Amino acid sequence: MTTHDIQELKLLFSLFDTDHDGRITQDEIKRLVETVSGYSWTEEQLAAFMKIADIDTSGDITMEEFTVMMNKYVPTSTLGLRDLFNTF
Repeated sequence: MTTHDIQELKLLFSLFDTDHDGRITQDEIKRLVETVSGYSWTEEQLAAFMKIADIDTSGDITMEEFTVMMNKYVPTSTLGLRDLFNTF
């Protein structure tokens, strides 16, 4: 993951960290998925995601956890983050 990729992930993270506390809550994650994919997760899917992504088991996702998750499961070449930013 390049420095540019990380900067774009930080921007994406900040768009969904609506209260700007440095953490994305489950509700914010659900909105993120719906906005990016148009798909609405069930509570079970959200819980499964949180179990994987919430490394420190705090109940929300930090920027560091978000970056690890995106780097591990989403190839940066397919992110299309610039296109996503242009929708806002």
